[in-house]
Amino acid sequence: MIEYQGPYWLVNLPQNWQGHHSSDVENLFSQEGVGAVEVSSMMNEITVKDSDLRIYASEYTDKGVSVDTINLGDFSGLVLEFELEERYYWKSFVKAGSIILFISYDCKISDKHLELDLIKDFLKTLSVNCGM
Repeated sequence: MIEYQGPYWLVNLPQNWQGHHSSDVENLFSQEGVGAVEVSSMMNEITVKDSDLRIYASEYTDKGVSVDTINLGDFSGLVLEFELEERYYWKSFVKAGSIILFISYDCKISDKHLELDLIKDFLKTLSVNCGM
């Protein structure tokens, strides 16, 4: 496993995966992969509430996308999965204290079985890192 550090968080990436910072997003990917994980983060001045996450997710839930709860290491919140125009989308809005992570992944519907379980597994290693 390779430890990758983003703003306010750390994750253990599997072998052959890497991270790259571009503008306000961290990209996590494998050169042989079929998609990439994008992680945006922000630090709030106050503790983030579940209702705050529901506001961010409302862009999708207002269109009928169902939402579930999820725990990803130190973070907890909401996850949505949906298909649109031959693409599969996995989006998560999670929090830990005053930190919010917006995590997204997409790929062709026919390819989602190739790396989705691996991605869900390594995202469970997310931990808070306020040392940045």
